[in-house]
Amino acid sequence: MADLTLWVDAFRISPYAFSSFVALEEKQLPYDVEEVAMHRAENRAPDYARRSLTVRVPMLRHGDFFLSESSAIAEYLDDAFPGTPRVLPADVRQRARARQVMAWVRSDLMPIRESGSVAGS
Repeated sequence: MADLTLWVDAFRISPYAFSSFVALEEKQLPYDVEEVAMHRAENRAPDYARRSLTVRVPMLRHGDFFLSESSAIAEYLDDAFPGTPRVLPADVRQRARARQVMAWVRSDLMPIRESGSVAGS
């Protein structure tokens, strides 16, 4: 069993969950996956809610530490596992640009994907 567990929506289509998967894969870290059926409000269940400050998905467990919000997860993984490939650039300006693109992908591309306006979707 890995020391890391990532909770994601059972449908796994969230760009937030996807970015957390990418961060874990890029850092080459072993992790387990748990599913949360958001359509049944499992993220609001007392056991989940007491671990996730924001009651959101995805949520990462590292030992006895729980963290939700995908951007916080990516930054935490960079800080907690410094000997692995970086998710975000070390240079402050490049890191800011990467955060900008991450925010754009999360906020703007999902509605476009859902509308079917993107080729191949």
